[in-house]
Amino acid sequence: MASAPRPKLPVGRTVVIVEDEYLVRDYATALLEVLGFPIADFPSGDAALDYLDRHASEVFVLFTDIRMPGSIDGVELARRVRASWPWIKIMISSGQVEAADVGLPKDVQFFPKPWVPIELLNAMERLAETGAPVKRTPRH
Repeated sequence: MASAPRPKLPVGRTVVIVEDEYLVRDYATALLEVLGFPIADFPSGDAALDYLDRHASEVFVLFTDIRMPGSIDGVELARRVRASWPWIKIMISSGQVEAADVGLPKDVQFFPKPWVPIELLNAMERLAETGAPVKRTPRH
């Protein structure tokens, strides 16, 4: 049985992963590299913003945790990215906060933790194919 064709990914478009927990960040990086995305990963919103100031034109998706060390959290990072680089797709993730509680910017996808690897891969594939976020409900 032939496998389904992989979606055409945005060529040369980087996924920025912002997660303060090294193992989670490393795992997300390894998963998304399977899809062929170049990855830039950071432990804080401050470090990610510094990168984006220099490389935003290369970025396709920001995938960020909400609670992180530094001067900005993931929600503020999403707001700044949306205001400065509106073409960047944003997925925000947390196991501690519900999306309705944080006032996410328009068109930001909330992806609750714990996420299942195949669901993360499917969400990124959908963004690559259509630009549309995947609706996901938290596991209880």
